[in-house]
Amino acid sequence: MPCDSTCHDMRAVPPLTSGEKEGSPIMGRHKLLLYAYAALAIAMMAVIFWFSAQVGTDSSSKSDAIAAVICSKLVFGYDSLSVDAQDSLFSTVTFAVRKTAHMTEYAVLGALYCLTLCQLGKVRGIHVRGGGRKGYVAWALAVAYASTDEIHQLFVDGRSGMASDVVIDSIGAAVGILLVLAVLKRQEKKQGSGSAQS
Repeated sequence: MPCDSTCHDMRAVPPLTSGEKEGSPIMGRHKLLLYAYAALAIAMMAVIFWFSAQVGTDSSSKSDAIAAVICSKLVFGYDSLSVDAQDSLFSTVTFAVRKTAHMTEYAVLGALYCLTLCQLGKVRGIHVRGGGRKGYVAWALAVAYASTDEIHQLFVDGRSGMASDVVIDSIGAAVGILLVLAVLKRQEKKQGSGSAQS
């Protein structure tokens, strides 16, 4: 029988054991984790939406407050700088704070998307080597949400939608997804070595 593109990613696994079948305690835990990851992903989407719904002045004040703490507490000699130098450094730190927040938000969201999809595979009895395909889907979902988020900001007073922010968000999502896949791969190796020893 000819093999389609999915065959190369599918791992040959035995049928589900009695402990993994529908209604078993193990399957129950798989479903519980699935619901938990999905709920956390939805909650993270709501948090991002809430931040994006804040008007420009409120959003800027939060970034400025964090930047002020960083400059005053972590930058040695900041108070001795000239006013122009302080303003320049403060603007740079504020920009870094805002973009780091973007990356962090989407790193978390991408990780949660990936965990949800991988857990869904376990519930459905689909085992994919390394979870790479699920990682691509999770990244596409995160980029799609980032795009809608920037469109959302076009309708918020004092905010603007920027394609560059979508790029930053997509990088953050990729980092989160890669971290999840690395951890899952490590767990698979440990389980494989444990099974071989037993």
